[in-house]
Amino acid sequence: MKTVQKVISSCLLGMGLLSLAGSPASAAVVTQNWWHLGESDPGAVAGNTGNATTIDSVGAFDLTQSGTAKYSADVPSNSGGSVLSMAFTGNNYYYDTSGPATTLTDNFGIEAFVKANNTTQNSLAVNNGTQTPGNGYGFYQTGANY
Repeated sequence: MKTVQKVISSCLLGMGLLSLAGSPASAAVVTQNWWHLGESDPGAVAGNTGNATTIDSVGAFDLTQSGTAKYSADVPSNSGGSVLSMAFTGNNYYYDTSGPATTLTDNFGIEAFVKANNTTQNSLAVNNGTQTPGNGYGFYQTGANY
């Protein structure tokens, strides 16, 4: 098996990290982090390079850019009002936090909206900070499969 690199390559991404609290019968959803990847960034315009930092609109974990991802107007028509996304079109283009966005190990969820433009290479959409298969969690693309 090929090792998935820490890249978000040729995809559009908007993600939010959710925490689930309470018992299974009466769980409450508490949003801990929410990155709109463009929509909350000052001066964001489709076609421009993404800001060096993208804002966590509910938490304290702003994301820092690596590479030159660009804002894009490529959003689905049923996106609930979203007008921008982020296009990661090169190797080693990603946004990262300075530390873990959560220390939860159970009863949490992660949501990411990803549009892959390439199904011939491996990519990483969300990662908990390790690249070792079987260690932690993440959304990986291997060819046409997630």
